[in-house]
Amino acid sequence: MTRTEATAAFGNPDVYMEKFLENPRHMEIQVLGDGEGKAIHLGERDCSIKRRNQKVIEECPSPFLTPSLRKKMGNAAVKLIEKHDFKQPLFLYLAFTAPHTPYQAPQKYLDRYQSILDPNRRAYAAMISAMDDEVGRVLSALEKRKVRGNTLIIFHSDNGGTRDAMFSGEGKVQGELPPSNGSLRGGKGTLYEGGTRVPAFVNWPGHIPAGTLADGPMHVVDMYPTLVGLAGASLAKTRQPFDGLDLWPALSTKAASPRTEVVYNIESFRAAVREGDWKLVWKTTLPAKAELFDLAQDPSESNDVAADHTDKVLELERRTQTLATQAVPSRLQQAEIAEILKRLAVPPAFPDEEALDHMTP
Repeated sequence: MTRTEATAAFGNPDVYMEKFLENPRHMEIQVLGDGEGKAIHLGERDCSIKRRNQKVIEECPSPFLTPSLRKKMGNAAVKLIEKHDFKQPLFLYLAFTAPHTPYQAPQKYLDRYQSILDPNRRAYAAMISAMDDEVGRVLSALEKRKVRGNTLIIFHSDNGGTRDAMFSGEGKVQGELPPSNGSLRGGKGTLYEGGTRVPAFVNWPGHIPAGTLADGPMHVVDMYPTLVGLAGASLAKTRQPFDGLDLWPALSTKAASPRTEVVYNIESFRAAVREGDWKLVWKTTLPAKAELFDLAQDPSESNDVAADHTDKVLELERRTQTLATQAVPSRLQQAEIAEILKRLAVPPAFPDEEALDHMTP
């Protein structure tokens, strides 16, 4: 990257899990290539600032974003657009953690939804509107700089709606969880479609016809090669094998998606893989259980047909095993296991002699 090019990332602490594991009570916003070294005031607290390899790293002792911080993230994105020299490219990654627990929003947004009686649902709707306004501000900034027509915008969620309080984060929720995944099974934290199939859109005036529906499997890993291709760059020197596929023809011309396989996740205790319309959901801990679904006929995953298609189950299990041997070990899982082993290594605690004298037989 040249000095005049800019890459910026504002957002979700989950993206930076390595640092999060080192200090789980802190989150960080990374601003890459900013060059000014100025701290952004995050939330209600002043945040420390550090430099590492030309990166400005800011930390704030709060696990998730507050409403005021979401506004400040929008401000940072708008400021970046306003000052950028568009003779050079700009890549902006803006990851709002909204809607997310704790469910809270400025009063003016809550007032829009007085007809929603459930307080969680009302706050959830208000958070979406607040985020939508910040996205609108980013678009307005692009229009003011007269670069809207040369800007590709990709918007998508990182997981399905939360339907289990165990996956709601650190914000304790009283009452019903507000997200809905419609007819899709499960939610955030699961490998079913409700947790992994998310809404997304791509917008580029003059390049993608309005209303185009890309009907076919797409994975977030496909974004990288798609954007690299549009930028005229090459992946020839990228470490292989490479998971992503260039989906630009599917996004811009209604061509069929080239993706035939989707790897939802592969962990030591569970996995899910899709080939064509067949999806295997495999719980590998004893007692093990393999479920098979035909997503073309059963997108809600309500009918397990594993018993009727044992050959397909075995085929997908073998594929999963192969992928597992190629995968990089999970650092999060390794860290969790290390903590468990530390607790197991603690010697048992016995009562002292004085306590034994006072014990009642």
